[in-house]
Amino acid sequence: MKKNIYIILVSFFVLLGIIFSVILTYNYFMQSLTGNTPIELFCSKGGYFDCHKVSSSKFSSLFGVPVALWGIGFYIITILYFLLPTLNDDNPKTVNNFLTIPYFLILIIANLADLVLFYISIFVIGAFCSQCSLIYIANVGILIVFYLYEFREKGIIHQFKDYLSSFPKDNAYQKELATYFTMSLLILSLLFFFSNNRSLNASVKKLLTKSDPLKEYVEKAFQEYKTKSPQSINTLNTPSKGDKNAPMHIIVFHDLQCPHCQNSFYELEQIIKKYKPLVRLNYLDFPFLPSRTGVSQLTSFQLTVYAYFAHKSGKYMEFLDSLFQIYKKKIYVNKNEVYKIFKLIGINDTPENIEKQTAELIKEVLVNKKYYDEVFDKNHFKGTPAILINGKPVSGHIKKIITRILEHEIIEYAKTCKESKTPVQNK
Repeated sequence: MKKNIYIILVSFFVLLGIIFSVILTYNYFMQSLTGNTPIELFCSKGGYFDCHKVSSSKFSSLFGVPVALWGIGFYIITILYFLLPTLNDDNPKTVNNFLTIPYFLILIIANLADLVLFYISIFVIGAFCSQCSLIYIANVGILIVFYLYEFREKGIIHQFKDYLSSFPKDNAYQKELATYFTMSLLILSLLFFFSNNRSLNASVKKLLTKSDPLKEYVEKAFQEYKTKSPQSINTLNTPSKGDKNAPMHIIVFHDLQCPHCQNSFYELEQIIKKYKPLVRLNYLDFPFLPSRTGVSQLTSFQLTVYAYFAHKSGKYMEFLDSLFQIYKKKIYVNKNEVYKIFKLIGINDTPENIEKQTAELIKEVLVNKKYYDEVFDKNHFKGTPAILINGKPVSGHIKKIITRILEHEIIEYAKTCKESKTPVQNK
């Protein structure tokens, strides 16, 4: 491999790694403030390919430092390897000769760390992060290219022997090595200080967001909501909660396998309790996720058919709660687990009768799904949960946004009642 090709390939992989490490680091800090990942390049929310689930897990930081930020440190150390000046341009022992083995060991450690993180992502968290995987690919690329070029003349064993024999004798080598590792440790120490210094963190967060990011995010969603026109959505015979005559109406499109829908389910429960009897809630099942490896053998469509069956038996909310509790316990969901749920919530039909009755509901699910697809397209919804309040689409699904809109709508409702001298329903 020629040196110019070697440099180009390494530069490409380093640039790729830096770009996505910066994205993930930025998302990490913004997520800690707003609960959302602003840059979702090559990612989705919900399902198996879920960068948000991986980056919001407890494994996304090490010693208080975001894993992606450690990655940036690694790439800076890589750049140092190639840029650190040699002691003598005429000396055949260039800096690469001095530091080949130490840097190769760093590369090995970095790739082993990637392997551990990949394993945790797939088998512990149960989600695939495409942004993280591009970093892993970049690191493997650097390792392969480095190995092919640096060990092209002498084998790795021979170079290790040279390294061990020259270290005690060669002052120039010791000086270069000391300089390189001192700078590397300084970089890692700065990263650690940066992530764990509270006052510095506060300043950086303020610099990133320029204001209270969560408040700004909520206010933006609220202002967008006010510009929308109400629309009529058919919720006849759909699962509901709250007073059917309540003036505030929340409609939620959700997928039974979507992690965000599971969180939203319990947040909406709290909202219903807080504003009862002013608010009613309708759930519209919008199945789109396939079966999830390590989570569920069933597709969202199959689970939705079972949810319809539970609804016909008056046990929809109980079915959802039991299903979401199983997800939390990391129990693999299959038909047998669904039958257990039915028995737990008081539906004591045999599996044969359940399958027979759910088969008759498939057409109804398909008809409703077609209608819901039209509503999704009309409102430009990008995922679930998708929420409408009083017929107006809401940008975002976090509790603070919904609460902000509801409080505004309740005040407007109270004003209308006062003008028309209509009694206001009390909380």
